[in-house]
Formats: sequence, C-alpha cells, structure tokens
Amino acid sequence: MAFTAKDVQALRQATGAGMMDCKNALVETGGDVEKAVVLLRERGIATAAKKAGVLEAADLERVADFLKGIKPMPAVFDNHYVTRINGSNVKKGKTKRDLAEQRLAIQGFGNVGSIGALLMHETGYKIIGASDVHGGLYNEKGLDVPKLVDWVYRQRKPLPEFPDGERTTSQEILFRPCEVLVPAAVENQITSENADQIDCKILCEGANGPTTAYADSILQEKGVFVLPDILANAGGVTVSYFEWVQDRQGMFWRENEVNQRLQDVMERSFDEVVQLREAHDVTNRTAAYMLAIRRVASALRLRGIYA
Repeated sequence: MAFTAKDVQALRQATGAGMMDCKNALVETGGDVEKAVVLLRERGIATAAKKAGVLEAADLERVADFLKGIKPMPAVFDNHYVTRINGSNVKKGKTKRDLAEQRLAIQGFGNVGSIGALLMHETGYKIIGASDVHGGLYNEKGLDVPKLVDWVYRQRKPLPEFPDGERTTSQEILFRPCEVLVPAAVENQITSENADQIDCKILCEGANGPTTAYADSILQEKGVFVLPDILANAGGVTVSYFEWVQDRQGMFWRENEVNQRLQDVMERSFDEVVQLREAHDVTNRTAAYMLAIRRVASALRLRGIYA
C-alpha cells in the first residue's frame, strides 16, 4: 500500500525517529502507520523520550489527530530523487502514484537538464518540454527523453529539430502549464516582467540564480512552491565533498553508496529548510540562507580559533 508525506510526518511526530527510518518502516509495513510505530519501537529507533513511555493507544490517537491537522507538502530533491509531489510519496525504486500525470518542463539541456530529464523520465514523470540554446520542444503527451538525449548528444543535432514535438523558443518552455518547472539553463530567466506567466506548482532551480528577487515575491504570492538553487542544485557540490572525503581516507565508495549518502544529505537539508520556513514564516530561499549561516556559525564556534 502506498503511503504519503502525512504518514511520514505523523510517524515522526509519534516516535521522534528520523525521516529515513520512518520511510523504511512504512515500506516494510505496507504503509500502516500503527504497525510502523510498533516496528520502530521494537527496533529501538524511537527517541529516548518516546521509548520511556508506552507507544500504545494514546500515541496512536495522537497520530490520527496529527494526520487530520496537517497538509501534504510537495517537494523535489536535486536531480536524483523526486519525492512527495502533491501529497504522493515517490522514490526511485519504491512506490509510484500517478506519476504519468505529473507534467515536468525543463529549460536547459546540459549536464543538469539532460541528466535530470533522464532520471525523472525513468522514475515515471511525463517530460512535456525541454529546451537549450537552439530553442525549445514541447509535446503535451510527453517526450521520449532517451531518444531526445541520443538525438542531441550522439547524433549532434539541434534539440528543436527533434521530430516528435512542437518547436518553440527556450523562453516559452517556462510558461507552459505543468506541475514541476525546472529552470536549468542560465541566470535571470524568471523576472518581475514574466513571473506572472509561470504556470506550475513547484519550481525547482537547477541553474544558479534563474529567478530574480522581485520575481520571487510574485511567485510566493501565486503560491508556487520554490526550491531555491542553494538547495535544489546542491547535489553536485555535495558529491564533490564526498570525493574529497574519499581521497582523504584513501577509501572509495561504490556508486550506490554515493547515491544513498547524497539522498540522505538532500532529504535532511530539505526537511531542515521547510522546518525553518514554517517556524519563521519566511520563504524557502530565506530559510535556506538561514540554515546555511547557522551551519557555518556553528562550525566556527565548535572549531574555535585554531581550526
């Protein structure tokens, strides 16, 4: 049975366990929150405060009340994992829920855009639009992304000339109706002059600075859930850090271990950003900056003057 973001939040509320532990428990119990509570308790994963009490009827009642009072939070994590879109809980290799109806448009078809399109296509999303410096391509029924990548990178042909879609401009791709929009080209593409034309639920910034400050305010008023570049495209620098760690240790990880560690970092960072956003009633971008400054300040205090 599929489970939702609300189930994960409820389980965390009841047990104090981490998000990954809660997700794994829900997978193992087929999405049954009550069984997942018991499973986490048996494994000793619940926090000391929760383990000290009895996670029985009272806790399960609180779970039920908590589920009634919260709204599902849409989220996108980097180019590698897409989860909890519109209340669905989706992870590559795990549960899928009406992904074919989730339309995704990508501006930019370089390292970020093309690989991101491939990964999300493999996950099940419908890629309806893509563009590069030569122009854009749109197909409301969905593009054949592997063939498009082959067309651009192996055959070395212009993206807009791909024979399965409507030719358009690179800028026009931004304004097509979709659930997820990924500006992954260059900076300052979404401005105060065109932000009102954006027609998406989630905007995930694959490029650096694709949205201006004034446009950010307009998107917030429109209710668009913006994943800022400082969070959304942090996967690359995170893996660069992993490379440094491996070099220092003289020990190297398998690809699946790198991906798992990356997923853990991205999901934890997303959760912390959203928590700050809700606690201080700010945008995701401001919350991401707050988190970044907090982490740097904390490291400086811990290391002292001799680091």
